[in-house]
Amino acid sequence: MDQDPMRRSGTPQVPPPAAQGASDDTVARSVMARMVARHGAPSLEDYRRTYTAAGLEWPGDDAVRARHPVADDPTSTGTASSTRHSAA
Repeated sequence: MDQDPMRRSGTPQVPPPAAQGASDDTVARSVMARMVARHGAPSLEDYRRTYTAAGLEWPGDDAVRARHPVADDPTSTGTASSTRHSAA
């Protein structure tokens, strides 16, 4: 019996890992894509709380979307309903 929860019906499809010998950037993007597919992406509000907690100035919604996966961003592989993060 298959015990892998990622293979259950209704679970998002997780992308394959980066190929062996891939660049560090490609590996990092692959890891991020797999984490977002499994757990969802943080929302902009999650990022705002994190920036505030770290004492950093908010760079703006567009800058955050350009740097990080965002659940409410239509180009993100995560969805707002699958967000399980509490960043603070």
